[in-house]
Amino acid sequence: QVERKGEFAKENKFQFATFPGLRYPIGWVGCALSYKYMFKKLQDKGVDYAIICEDDVLFPQEFAQRFSNIEEYLSTLKKWDVMSGFMADISDNVVVSQMDCVNGDTMLTINKMMSMVFNIYNQRAIQIGAQWDETNHNTSNTIDRYFESFDLKVILDFPYLVGHKENLRSILWDKNNAELYDELTTNTINKIKQLIEQQKQEKDQRQAIIDAATSRLRPILLTAFTTVLGLAPLLRDVFFQSMAVVIMFGLAFATVLTLLVLPVIYACFHHKDMTPQR
Repeated sequence: QVERKGEFAKENKFQFATFPGLRYPIGWVGCALSYKYMFKKLQDKGVDYAIICEDDVLFPQEFAQRFSNIEEYLSTLKKWDVMSGFMADISDNVVVSQMDCVNGDTMLTINKMMSMVFNIYNQRAIQIGAQWDETNHNTSNTIDRYFESFDLKVILDFPYLVGHKENLRSILWDKNNAELYDELTTNTINKIKQLIEQQKQEKDQRQAIIDAATSRLRPILLTAFTTVLGLAPLLRDVFFQSMAVVIMFGLAFATVLTLLVLPVIYACFHHKDMTPQR
């Protein structure tokens, strides 16, 4: 612990207040109790959001500039729960709802979080953290797995905003960080890259569908409109009136089907084909 505290003091150029943590015979329970204590204090103070990082966080040289960009990006969002600067693991049930590019960084909006190295917690996440059940000592109730059990609006910055010091020893599990997280983090990064590539393909597909429908909009509408106008005089003819009505409504239905319904159906089926099987 002394080693970790000293390492963090070297890194702490951004004046983060330190919290020594609560002690408990089971290390991960003490860690979760510490988070619960902090979340309850934040909840009592009614803060809008809070930045919490662990003492094995690694701040890159460009941290200040990138963090400023993230704060600006978050201010444009109507709703978010957690901004994650490092993801040690990622759920197989993760769903990407949005992807934006901000000054060279990729901002993914996902529904699951699984890391406590560096996060910005909004009010809902603070409330969830304050409700952690300290009586449940099952290892599935570690603080990170607890948060993972909720559907949240998580903003994940990629490449990661911060790093993780692999040379330090985990107090919770009494193992070197490299033993615990090296392979796991590598696999997570590969998963995130796959998610980004999939989002890019889906975005290109959606844009192609929109472009195709837009380019066909004018000629299809003009054709349908002129045909309807040409049939309009037949509405006064008792003999041809029924035929004119059927053709006019059939043409209108086919126009809606061509411009709206078919592109949506195609997008749904194409999305299903592109979804990777886990």
